[in-house]
Amino acid sequence: MNPVIASLSLILMLSGCTTTKTIVEYKEVIKKPPEALMTECISPFNERPKTYGEAVERDEVWHNSYKLCAKKIEGIRQLY
Repeated sequence: MNPVIASLSLILMLSGCTTTKTIVEYKEVIKKPPEALMTECISPFNERPKTYGEAVERDEVWHNSYKLCAKKIEGIRQLY
């Protein structure tokens, strides 16, 4: 037998054994953030401070309010 034909038939036989079929399955996964993260950020004050001292005291309250709101946004980002 011709060596070229023998090697060609061997390649054809081996390639027939190695065929695989890939099956892909898609699933729809809906992620919803917890309700605690979806609540609106509330402004701690609606009126202007009357004195400079009151404004200074409000700074800490504003800072904490902004930090809580930022944590909600970061929680949503981590979820997605």
